[in-house]
Amino acid sequence: TRTAWPRPTRHSRTIGGSRTPGRPRGGPAPGRMTALVGVFGPGARPGAAMLPRLFDAMRNRASDTVEQHELPGAVIAARRHVWESGVDGWTGPLSLQADDWIVAADASLYYLADLRRRLAPHVALPRDASSGELLLAALRTWGDRFARYLEGDYAIVAYERRTDRVLLAREFGGKRALAYSILADGTLAVGSSAASVVE
Repeated sequence: TRTAWPRPTRHSRTIGGSRTPGRPRGGPAPGRMTALVGVFGPGARPGAAMLPRLFDAMRNRASDTVEQHELPGAVIAARRHVWESGVDGWTGPLSLQADDWIVAADASLYYLADLRRRLAPHVALPRDASSGELLLAALRTWGDRFARYLEGDYAIVAYERRTDRVLLAREFGGKRALAYSILADGTLAVGSSAASVVE
């Protein structure tokens, strides 16, 4: 799990997986993956002009449904193919906004019953809680240690509103890659490929 802000640099960095856009090491072929983007800091304004550019750099990824959440200083969006909404390992929307967190994920989570059991002493969850709701509960319960309790293939972008903190996480095998870059004006740009965050 990485906690931003990292050391200032204008170079992009990939968190796990391959640096080849759209094809993380061991992952599906291009055109079969969700695209995640996040913009934090000065460039994160309503209708942020950066978002189309970030998505355009990942045209080989999903191009259909966009889910987007905006706050002053933080914009998170996810784009996926329509057919992905029925893929095993994830239920509900890819991104959620709550009073305390905004989160977006490209993920197939496994052993959700085990995750529910671990969360049970800390939070009451409905029986039909979506994968995103479980992820929010994990963030609230374990903070920057949340990824230790997840099983599956995932790349996650999370923003804590109270502390203005960004958490980036991917599974150990790097099947779902994340990249980030700090731009000249201090904006933190996050995307599902290195090409999307290079100026």
